[in-house]
Amino acid sequence: LTNPPVLEDASALLEEASGITPSGPRLATPIERLDQLISIVSHPLDVVLESDNLTDVTVYRVGKLGTFTSRQLKLRPGTYVAVGSRAGYRDGRVRFAVIPGSQGDTFFVGCTEQL
Repeated sequence: LTNPPVLEDASALLEEASGITPSGPRLATPIERLDQLISIVSHPLDVVLESDNLTDVTVYRVGKLGTFTSRQLKLRPGTYVAVGSRAGYRDGRVRFAVIPGSQGDTFFVGCTEQL
């Protein structure tokens, strides 16, 4: 459900299933569970990215963030890739996961290996 097209399909399914009458207890439980899951993955969580204030940071699917020492973002649950670039240094790449139920996870993005 962290993939946007899949989330859209799940939301459409939920809407369709919610319109079925009579629903009865056998259908009500899965509808309720799907509604809960969609709510969980749709709610952005706090994530902190740290850098060295010299690295230009971009987070795929989010955007270019520039240089900074610490930056707080609100991201939906899922997997993200942050890339840092700096002249004269090897690009840094960090793959991180935003997990439902977690808050304030911190990830470092920086270029530390000089060419």
